[in-house]
Amino acid sequence: MQRARILYKSFYWKALQYLVSILINILFARLLQPVITAEFYSFIYLLSILVSCFTFGFDISLNFFLSKKEISPEYANTIILMTIAIALCISIPCLYLTHHAVTFPDIGLKNFLLFSALFIAGNLLSVLSTTVFTAFQKNYLPSIISFFIGIITLFLVFYAAKFPIRQDIIQIIFVAYFSFSFLQGLLLFIYSSYRFCKKSWFTFGESIKLRKLLKFSFYVFAINLIFFSAGKICILLMPYWIEPGSIGNYIIAFKIIEYFQAVVSFVYFPFVAIVIGSGSGKIEPFVLMLSRLSNTFVFVFSLCMVLTGKILFPYIFGQSFNEVYFLFILLIPGLFAACSSSFFTAYYFGTAKLKYNFVSALIYFISMLILFLALIKILGVKGPAVAFSIASVFSLLYDAFVFKKIHQYNISEILFAKKSDILFFLKIFKREKPILGQLEN
Repeated sequence: MQRARILYKSFYWKALQYLVSILINILFARLLQPVITAEFYSFIYLLSILVSCFTFGFDISLNFFLSKKEISPEYANTIILMTIAIALCISIPCLYLTHHAVTFPDIGLKNFLLFSALFIAGNLLSVLSTTVFTAFQKNYLPSIISFFIGIITLFLVFYAAKFPIRQDIIQIIFVAYFSFSFLQGLLLFIYSSYRFCKKSWFTFGESIKLRKLLKFSFYVFAINLIFFSAGKICILLMPYWIEPGSIGNYIIAFKIIEYFQAVVSFVYFPFVAIVIGSGSGKIEPFVLMLSRLSNTFVFVFSLCMVLTGKILFPYIFGQSFNEVYFLFILLIPGLFAACSSSFFTAYYFGTAKLKYNFVSALIYFISMLILFLALIKILGVKGPAVAFSIASVFSLLYDAFVFKKIHQYNISEILFAKKSDILFFLKIFKREKPILGQLEN
């Protein structure tokens, strides 16, 4: 019951948070148009890769060791601030040396560096502070803060839309997005420190555990970086073959996929904490159930988008995004695979079976890169979409094969939701007490 409550609260507030975020990005697309949209999100994806690098795997390892009570929140805070200091000291000089005005023509050098610093610091604070909340099974609290930050950002975007000069609109959007990225992270860090730290917010007294923490983090870092880079690096490579307008269309289609993947992530990190806290007892059927529910949600969502997307996407994002619909269809198989696979990887992280996630990440990255380079010359902007879907399916097949060696199951057990799964979650939403053992039937 406690497991279900944790996932329920996480899902509820994350849903609200991402609903606001989706509205913000829809407005961004309509106001910026495809060319500036491509520039804006390419910049964000570049910074996101840096954030993924400098997370150093602490998003999982801090969760792991905090959940096992092997480190304190105060020690976690020390690690977080040291990580941010290292990230800024390395990334900002590198960005300065590699900046090209041609790549980001609407962002001057000063703004380029300022926005980069705000985004990197803010996102590291958000990701790593959320880890502390998750370890204490309070994952919904960061979502509440993010939801209200999103509401404020949404109002600012509406305000920007009233400006008659488009350059003013672009400037407000950029300033608001990156400023609030930092503000959100800062608030999460302060609140987590206030909520969970007992005497001091920092401590260096647990340095003896640093080697063990870093060893675990290194493996997680490598796995997460490979997974993350596989999808994002292709977007950074696309300008060598594809014109900006088509890239803008692809990014919007990919953002739709990312947002639905984010729905799955509502329960991903809480689920890792649950696995850590419960050992392996009765957790395997829960993995299969979440995979079935994920596939069912993806199927319903994809069917709705296939039936309505051809009219809906241009209406929502604007007529210039006329390629989004077909690109989205090509990305659907990858969405199925990526969402379902995430619960297997969460299980492997929670049970410290990191080698399986590492191999899965390599399969995904290598196949993605090979297929991208092979297909983009033949299919143009459709090539990366096909590459994403095939690579994601390859990764899922490996995850499912390994899990079958740990827990025997039939292929039907990971396809679509059963009646018992629906009843299980209906009881959660009705605030009743579901019986976890039902999942084994």
